[in-house]
Order: sequence, then C-alpha cells, then structure tokens
Amino acid sequence: MQLRSGKRKIDAYQPTFDPNLDIATVVFSHVQCVGTRLRLAQVSKLWRDASKLAAGYPRRFDFSDAEAKHLKMEDLRKYSFLIDNDVALSLPREQVFELLESFREKLGVPLWSPQEYLLHFAAFIGSVRMLKWARENDMLWPPTSIDYAWPAAYRGHLPALQWLHENGCPMDERACLYAAENKQWHCLRYLVDNKCPGWERFSVPKTYAHRLR
Repeated sequence: MQLRSGKRKIDAYQPTFDPNLDIATVVFSHVQCVGTRLRLAQVSKLWRDASKLAAGYPRRFDFSDAEAKHLKMEDLRKYSFLIDNDVALSLPREQVFELLESFREKLGVPLWSPQEYLLHFAAFIGSVRMLKWARENDMLWPPTSIDYAWPAAYRGHLPALQWLHENGCPMDERACLYAAENKQWHCLRYLVDNKCPGWERFSVPKTYAHRLR
C-alpha cells in the first residue's frame, strides 16, 4: 500500500521479520526433533546454514516425529548425516556421545558404552570420518570390537572395512560370511586377498572364487 507521503506502508499480514543467522542458529540449538530440523532446513538457505553450524546443535536428538519414530537400522543413513559430518564431530566429545545416545535409544541396540556404540554406528553406516574421529579421541578397540567389521562387510562399505582392517580392528569369519551372504563381492574379495578370518572357504573354485576374479 502506498501512502500520500510516498512512503510504503507494510501490510499487516506480511511478515517483516527476517531472522539473521545468529538468531536462526540459537533457534536451531533448541530444536531437538529431527523431523522439524529437516523441514526447517528446507525452508530457506538461512535455516539451512544455521542447521550446519556447531552452535546450532542441541544436546541430543528427538525421534518422536511422525516419520522418524518408525526409524529402523535399515533406514539409518537417512538421518546419520546429522552426526556424520565435520561440524558435528567438532563438538565437545561428551555432546557427540549424547547425540549418538539418541540414536542408540531409538534403535534399541545393545547397552554398549558410548565409545562402543560410536564405533559400531560408524561401521554400520560406513563412515571412515567417524572411525578416524574415534581413533583421534584415543578410543582403543574394546572387547566388542569383533562386532564392527561384519556390519561394514554386509552393507558393502569397503572403505570402512579397509580402515578397520588396516587399523587393527579384530574380526572373525562373520565378515566373510556376511559379505558373501549379501553379495558384496568387492568386500569379500578384499577379505580373501588379505587372508582375513574364514577366507579359505571362499577361495575354493567350487564356492565363490569365480566371483572374486
């Protein structure tokens, strides 16, 4: 609407407040619901940028959203980017563990320690970034570490499988078995070439050798 003075009057129904990045970041730091965070990030570049800042992370995530509450291990990669990024992993160590605890509680995984769950989570989604973060934060291989290689092999995460093997993660024959079961031939080939536990069974011509050429 134009006034006689020549100045423009803002219509009452039109929003006039455009939050700057600092305010948007503060807002995001209080948004725990993962569904709301995803939807806000799709609204505009401002909200999207705010969602990527360290200051915009809450202490933990809430998966009670209508869609997220049905989250299963198979769907984990849809939300894993919330924690599997350089900004999230630059947060204080305890905050990283709290954010991961949100995933653990939602998925109902075994009651492992925060360190154990982080390593299993990283192997399951194939995140070399998170595996390196664990090592840089002085996490040694715990007793349950024998359970880390086979999820990477089963899901075909060769870079993560290689990193685990090269950095001394203990493994058993399940890595070979699950790689073969899920037809992850590139992972099975790596395991056989490096003579990982159980490799002999899969190098025999009558079994899987033809798949490994």
